[in-house]
Amino acid sequence: MMHPGKDDHSNHFKLLLEEGLDGNLFERITDFFPAIIYVYDAERKQLGYVNKQLKEVLGYSIEDVKGWDGDMLKMVFKDDVDAVKQELSHYEELTDDASYSFGCRFNRKEGDFFHFRVKGTVLRRSPDGKPGSILFVAQDITREVNSEAEVKASLQLIDDSEDLLKYGTWKLDIGTGKMKMSRGMYKLLGYPDEKEVPEPDLALFLNHVDKEALPDLQGMFDDSIIRGKEFEHSYEITGEDGITKSVSSKTRVVVNEDGTVKSVLGITWDVTRYYSLYRDLLHYKNMVLEKELFLNNGSWEYDVATGTMEWSEGMFHLFGYENTTEYSGRKVDRAFMNSHQSVEEAIKSNESWEHALATDDYFIREERIATRSGESKLIETYGKIIRDKKGVVEKVLGTTRDITKLREYELKLEHKIEELARSNRDLEEFAYVASHDLQEPLRKIATFSERLSSRFSELLGTDGGVYLERMKGASENMRILIDNLLEFSRTTRNEPYFEKIDLNQPLNNALKELELKMEETKAIVISDNLPQIQAVKSQMQQLFNNLISNAVKFSKPGLPPEIQIRYRILPAEEKKRFNLNGVMNYIELRVQDNGIGFEKEYEERIFKIFQRLHGKSEYPGSGIGLAICKKIVDHHKGIIYAESERGKGSSFIFILPEKQYS
Repeated sequence: MMHPGKDDHSNHFKLLLEEGLDGNLFERITDFFPAIIYVYDAERKQLGYVNKQLKEVLGYSIEDVKGWDGDMLKMVFKDDVDAVKQELSHYEELTDDASYSFGCRFNRKEGDFFHFRVKGTVLRRSPDGKPGSILFVAQDITREVNSEAEVKASLQLIDDSEDLLKYGTWKLDIGTGKMKMSRGMYKLLGYPDEKEVPEPDLALFLNHVDKEALPDLQGMFDDSIIRGKEFEHSYEITGEDGITKSVSSKTRVVVNEDGTVKSVLGITWDVTRYYSLYRDLLHYKNMVLEKELFLNNGSWEYDVATGTMEWSEGMFHLFGYENTTEYSGRKVDRAFMNSHQSVEEAIKSNESWEHALATDDYFIREERIATRSGESKLIETYGKIIRDKKGVVEKVLGTTRDITKLREYELKLEHKIEELARSNRDLEEFAYVASHDLQEPLRKIATFSERLSSRFSELLGTDGGVYLERMKGASENMRILIDNLLEFSRTTRNEPYFEKIDLNQPLNNALKELELKMEETKAIVISDNLPQIQAVKSQMQQLFNNLISNAVKFSKPGLPPEIQIRYRILPAEEKKRFNLNGVMNYIELRVQDNGIGFEKEYEERIFKIFQRLHGKSEYPGSGIGLAICKKIVDHHKGIIYAESERGKGSSFIFILPEKQYS
């Protein structure tokens, strides 16, 4: 809204009317002006006159005006009607020579609206002194309003951009030392309202700069002011709000005609996030380098288009280039790598490389190189080939590691394994031969004992008979021990054949072998329907035989043995517990009895050869049966263990893979 004034068109029209111009001349004059001129009859609240600009500007004809029944508010935009009514009330207070102006929107016949600045003055008063008729001049200011709106929108866009991108602009006037700062600059310096600093200067700006960075930045400003030198610099500031930021400033110098510096223009933006990312990246890079140095490996990327490879620092270290700053940012090619190989090795390496690019998606190969100092190394390279949609190779990503010591260790380990295997074979051969050769003299002892007993029992007397029986018992124990030793040595002496078998078959065969013993003890075997696995059938039969025999042997006096055989698929969490291959399937079989049991402390000891928990006179045996069971399960890459409690029976659990793996 504009304040009342005198120097306007409405006063001129009032003067013309007072001078007695006729109506025709008045219309010609008002139609000449590029504004809508109309007279409002305040007493009748109707339009008394309107010039032709109403038609030119808003598109309304005289017929349209007549249709309004003289109501000037018909052309006022609906949202402005109440405000205009309020504005009209001000004319009741005007003196004769005063005018009053206000802004509003007028409807166009086409449906939109224009912005107008309306000025009015009282032409005639009624007998009671109130305005009788009012002259209005309405000027179209739509373009001005739109321009002003565009400027505001542009300024708002700049403010929004500064806020979003966290930057600010400033101008240092050399003559006054004052700085003009954008709203974004105030925010960077921690001032939420620029009114807090009405006249900022360079000193205020520098007061927020970190003390360590201040001398350098001050020197750069001095160079700009004195020598006109522009700069770009990063540093830290602490805002008025106490928040420390990393910022970067870039300047441009404006000079006078005589070459002296007039002002320095600058832009400063918040780079805290980028500096944080840079520090994290630098930390990660150092961590990767330390890891590469520790593991003695490196990574690389091969660009097919340029034929060059970008090496990590670890790769240069691997090839004996300890001072990697000498090669920082340097790209190498295949020729550089071949220079560290013998001619034969280089040819072989290049052929392997070309073959991989032509056919593979991944490759692993071993190569021998000579480092910068001449040290020989065996390296292993793993590469992943990246192709485009058409299958054309774009690049290759890879890692390379030093496996020299690993291969040396593996070679030594292979020699030790070979020596151990040979030693085991010798021991098994010795046990087999010794056991086999001992059978002949043992048979003679047994035979002659029988002859002594049958022919000379009367001559030997009571004591002699006792001694003879003890000798016969000892020879029988010896025979059982030799048979078990032979059985133990045969278990894995020859390479057995793994095949897919139904475990119910070896179980039934074992039960047939033990039929007489089970009838004597009235033993009962209750079994699940067992699955199929890949195993050695004869060894599985022996395993069931030994475990069931063991359960029958150690039954409680007067209580028939009851043996339960249960199975289940081993769940994933228990694979982890036993450190088994998580990808493979395993079955668990549990042979549980109601026998005498044993103390928990013996659960591991009982699987060792010749280990006995009871005397021979009480429970006969050689102490080899469970050792054979463990040997069979180990040979099937499985696990066997026992759970027991004195007087409450025992459970023997063995876990076997469904399929054998190499």
